[in-house]
Amino acid sequence: MKSFLNRKVRLAFGFAMLTLLLMGSMSYRWMVISDESSHWVRHTHAVIESIQDLALAMENIESASRGFVISGNESDLQAYRSNVLKAEQDQATIRTLTADNPVQQVHFPTIETLATERIQNADTIIALRRNEGLDAAVAAVDHEPEDQVNDEFQAVIERMQGEELRLLALRMASADREREETRMILIVGTLLGILVAGLAAWSAVRDSTRRATAEEALQQSEEKYRMLLDGVQDYAIFMLDPRGTVVSWSASAAHIKGYTAQEIIGQNFSRFFMPEDIRRGRPEEVLRLAATNGRHEEFGMRVRKDQTQFLASVTFIALRDAGRQSARLL
Repeated sequence: MKSFLNRKVRLAFGFAMLTLLLMGSMSYRWMVISDESSHWVRHTHAVIESIQDLALAMENIESASRGFVISGNESDLQAYRSNVLKAEQDQATIRTLTADNPVQQVHFPTIETLATERIQNADTIIALRRNEGLDAAVAAVDHEPEDQVNDEFQAVIERMQGEELRLLALRMASADREREETRMILIVGTLLGILVAGLAAWSAVRDSTRRATAEEALQQSEEKYRMLLDGVQDYAIFMLDPRGTVVSWSASAAHIKGYTAQEIIGQNFSRFFMPEDIRRGRPEEVLRLAATNGRHEEFGMRVRKDQTQFLASVTFIALRDAGRQSARLL
């Protein structure tokens, strides 16, 4: 029963460890999902911000070019050149951020072409102002298809921003589903772990109670058996192991043989035989006969502690364990 109880405890402990590992892995999964969600939020914001920065840079390019048309001052072109460089950097950033999105890669060449066209128009106006004067530059501004290009540019920008927001909504919905699945696994795993631990504890307590009851009953039985043996005065009753070593000693045996329990327990029973019987191996033969037949009876001379001799009627009974092995001789 003790082995069975220990096995239950080990199984419960093992299941508890598996539950902890499961909860740990699910907690880690929750963290990964949250990190991925945060990453995609930051990514979407970065794309939209880059697109808005490009749109602002294009507006500043056109504003700076028109300012130069009016003033003709070359120093006014510093802002123009800075915004042209900024527009190129924004385009590179957008290309990198949307490289994993085929839909955005379809839109990007269009926005790149329109941005280039707007810059070329601004360059043309600046060149006219320098070479032909104010009137030629103003006439060019009045006749360029600016509104159409700007409208197409703005439409592409809005489509790219909408695509990023759509992807973000899909990714967040997927993350929410995964988080909900993880939460359910954590709840079920925790409840199952508590249930198994509770059942194991209840079973362990029940088995421990049964074991204590059985041990108490065995102790009471052994006490009654000892009292019964001690009450017998005419027979020397004692127990041997299969090698003939004395393992128990009754009061009647002490009275008849003359040995106290402290003196004889752990000693071989051959000392009860006559010297000539010992020389011819009679003690070993008695053990063999009792173990083989289950019971052996004989009459013979025996020797007490004080070396006095007496005629005794002796019965050996083999007590066997569950495997039919000789455990004791009585």
